Amino acid sequence: MRQSKRGRLAAIIAAAAVLGVLGSGALVWTASQATFTDTVSNGTNQWTAGDVELSDNPTTIMFDNIGPFAPGASGSSCVRVTYTGNIAANVKLYGAVTTGTPNLAPYLNLTVEMDTEGTGGAACTGFDQNAPAKTTCFATNTLTNFAATHSDFSNGCGSWAATNGVYRTYRFSWQISASIPDNTHQNATASATFTWEAQNT
Repeated sequence: MRQSKRGRLAAIIAAAAVLGVLGSGALVWTASQATFTDTVSNGTNQWTAGDVELSDNPTTIMFDNIGPFAPGASGSSCVRVTYTGNIAANVKLYGAVTTGTPNLAPYLNLTVEMDTEGTGGAACTGFDQNAPAKTTCFATNTLTNFAATHSDFSNGCGSWAATNGVYRTYRFSWQISASIPDNTHQNATASATFTWEAQNT
């Protein structure tokens, strides 16, 4: 029995639909075979910033409101500065002066020496005057000059390379100038803050 054209067309469409479904199924099956994967991990990476840290001994003020003194009087005291950071650094000393009225700073001579030995305190125990490692951080000059020439890290004196546990002992020697003006500078005062700063290298 001959199919009509309409019947043959319907049969062709139906066959195409079946092939399309089968084809899409093949594609889905093929895609499912492409899910093989592999990974590798490199642990939990972590970074920690290092620290630069200083400690001093003694922690008390070296010259705590000492005096009154007459012209020509002198004295000294030591402080040991230890580096306790965990990355390499450079350490320098600088200071600032608060002047009194009258102002004693121009008539107070200061010398700052450094050594790899010795402890802090007024006795400067163990500080070796003649040790090869002893250096001069600030040659004898006025307290005013110290603050003017060593005011921050960039121009600080006595630079030394620091690693954990390394220290330097500083001896501060002072003398009131014998040329201080009479009478007009009675009760003259000056205050100084000495700062050690470490910057990582």
